[in-house]
Amino acid sequence: AIDIGDIYTYQGKNDLALQYYTLAQIAFDTAEKYGTRVDLEKSIFLSDHYEKGSTEIENAIILAEQAYIQRSNIFAESARAWAYYKNNDNKKALLYIESALEKIGKYDAVTLYKAGVIYSSLDMELKSKNAFAESKKINQHASLLYNN
Repeated sequence: AIDIGDIYTYQGKNDLALQYYTLAQIAFDTAEKYGTRVDLEKSIFLSDHYEKGSTEIENAIILAEQAYIQRSNIFAESARAWAYYKNNDNKKALLYIESALEKIGKYDAVTLYKAGVIYSSLDMELKSKNAFAESKKINQHASLLYNN
């Protein structure tokens, strides 16, 4: 549902996108109701689809921290970094994104893209430029949301 919503967002059909994002939220709620952990996935969704500093981003941080406790991997580390970035805590975002990159994240296009954004927010332009270039080299179509 999220990917379909992203396609509609990319096409500028925001009303249709919202329908699919709502469906994704329902799917997360249903999964949680039946005991499936979706902290990581929900944190990524919230961070990707809500404005910086919103209450949804505060929730994304909580979920990312819970996800990291449950499964300490580059995706949870990257989710923490992105949630903190979206909450305007760029220094904490830098700490977590660099940790993700050290743990083989340098091979994940979306993690590298997000690293580029975080580096840029801290005026680390050379690192930002390199992260964006590596991201595109790996997969220039890794995400419709970040395909620019």
